Amino acid sequence: MRPRIQSLVTILVVMLAPEALAQASASQSDTSIVPWSALSARPRLLDTTSAGGIRYPSLLFDANVEGVVRLETIVDRNGAIESAPMRIASSTHELFTSAARSGVSRWRFSPAVVDSRNVRTAVPITVTFVLPKEPAAPWREVSTVAVDASGVHVAIGTEAIPRDSSIAPNPADVREATIAALSELVPLKSAAV
Repeated sequence: MRPRIQSLVTILVVMLAPEALAQASASQSDTSIVPWSALSARPRLLDTTSAGGIRYPSLLFDANVEGVVRLETIVDRNGAIESAPMRIASSTHELFTSAARSGVSRWRFSPAVVDSRNVRTAVPITVTFVLPKEPAAPWREVSTVAVDASGVHVAIGTEAIPRDSSIAPNPADVREATIAALSELVPLKSAAV
């Protein structure tokens, strides 16, 4: 009876060995970091706040200083930012670096995918802090996040509002607006009855 059990165990080991090897290699690949360029589905930023919660440092905004921070962070198989330190590739100012790190550390992504399985990946991120070239021009806030083949791109700050120079002002409209503004400044005398 013993030789028969030993034979069955041997058969089971031979049959299950390929599955065990596949599971072992899968668990090893779970710890590897897949490059951004090798993903079949790139992760989407799930943060719904503008610019992913990154704030323009007020000191640099008031000083009219622009800048760029390029960094890389690791996203786990579930889309969470790993606690490992972010790698700063370049930065134009330490305050920009702090603002980018603070915002990015709170991000959450959809999982990165390779061949229908969730993987860890290194996410390249570029944060651009922009200001209008003409400070006196009318401006609006900028807050965008885009994901493409080269990584995640964030732009925050302000930009000049483009003027449509193809539309010439109507002289009659200008005259009416001038009269309306002047009449507000100078009250009309009412005729005495």
